[in-house]
Amino acid sequence: MDPLNPVASTLDPAIAQIYAQASSLREKLRASVPAPDSDEGRRREAELRTRRTRELAVEVAATPQRLRHLVEGGKMQEAKRQWEMPKRLLVSWHQRGIGGDDVQAVIDEGDAVFTLKPAPEQSRQRLSG
Repeated sequence: MDPLNPVASTLDPAIAQIYAQASSLREKLRASVPAPDSDEGRRREAELRTRRTRELAVEVAATPQRLRHLVEGGKMQEAKRQWEMPKRLLVSWHQRGIGGDDVQAVIDEGDAVFTLKPAPEQSRQRLSG
């Protein structure tokens, strides 16, 4: 015990306990999560990628509706800004043959938000279904 710092006598055991718990948790996590280069790690990563791609497709398919709300609210520039990235992604998917005609339908629907003609809303239902 440090006579100049009496609190140190109560903190040292607490710090040691926290360190021991953290070390234990780290070891349990290492045991439960497969190495990235293992078959299990690759399988998990593929599943996560597939799930994220599906979530992204649903989010992108909903973009034209969000854009319509922005344009109706007089926020044309904001709508154009928010359309840039989803459109690039959709064009990329279309060029790679991912999503078929549904991808082109969402592109057309998003572009139509900025013109006077209304676009059908079927594309969002096809991509998310």
